[in-house]
Amino acid sequence: MPSRVPARAGLSLGAKAAALVAATVGLLVLVVMATAASLIGAAAGDCTQAGRASPSGSARIGIPDEYLSLYLDAGERYGIPWEVLAGVGKVETDHGRLRAPGVRSGTNFAGAAGPMQFLSQTWSEYGIDGDGDGDRDVYDPADAIPGAANYLRASGAPEDIEGALFAYNHAHWYVADVLEWAERYSGASRNDPLSSEASACAATALRPGGGVADVLDNRNIRLTPQMRADLRAGLIDPRIVATLAAVGEQHVIVVSSLLRPEDGDSNHSKGRAADIASVDGSSCYPARRRSPCGRLAVDLGEVKGPTRSTELIFGFDPDGPSDPRGFADPIGHDDHIHVGYDA
Repeated sequence: MPSRVPARAGLSLGAKAAALVAATVGLLVLVVMATAASLIGAAAGDCTQAGRASPSGSARIGIPDEYLSLYLDAGERYGIPWEVLAGVGKVETDHGRLRAPGVRSGTNFAGAAGPMQFLSQTWSEYGIDGDGDGDRDVYDPADAIPGAANYLRASGAPEDIEGALFAYNHAHWYVADVLEWAERYSGASRNDPLSSEASACAATALRPGGGVADVLDNRNIRLTPQMRADLRAGLIDPRIVATLAAVGEQHVIVVSSLLRPEDGDSNHSKGRAADIASVDGSSCYPARRRSPCGRLAVDLGEVKGPTRSTELIFGFDPDGPSDPRGFADPIGHDDHIHVGYDA
């Protein structure tokens, strides 16, 4: 949470090589190149927007759409790296999803409020009416996120990111955690297979087969020997590879099914689907919205771009009734998340 102590000196944010799933782009570009214009628009030649890092797969999966848009807008408006704002939002309240006092109403034990956890006096000085509705609402992310950007700029950012973050919360572990999340959210601007800009940048960052290696080498992704063999043989759709790689950056998952040739004409039979039976040590049975599996299912429903699944099935509807891609199957899919892609 932000305090009122001025920013102290610190090192500027380091540029670390942290491509999320660089090699998968080499595979994915072969799939999407024919429709690249529709995926990335007229500005396809740009790997960043006006020097701004593009959101990584971790960002697109892990940050709600509303919050990601607000981080990007506030970052551009106040000259703060959007990924740092996103890191603050993640560490403070998991982008407003934390079920705790002070996030949606009231204050926490320290007197902080809202998704970006402002103390009342700090909010009175730096709070912003971000949506122009005439009200500076600390609980409204449209106000709180630009308010955080405003406070970080007043505390020395972008020249002194670490110092500004230390002013926001006087703990070195906090600064480290925010910067770690910032790197995850921005580390794949040129190589992220979940980014719509990825195919435009892939020509300079291809490493054939590396996308599969990112999955096989990630200890967070639990696979059977047969699944590993199918991945090595190139039998799994690049979109599935990209999705597993991105999810494995944030979660420990058990994959219960990939390629099933005997499964009729389904996406499983073509290597275009994956089933996830456990997330972060928690079984997906029974299917509950407020569980690790439930939260991941909802996050997968918010993915945009070429790896947005065409099948997303769980024990509840992950993306709401207005979107036909995802639907509930409380009998057949009450113990795993099914992610699939049509041809």
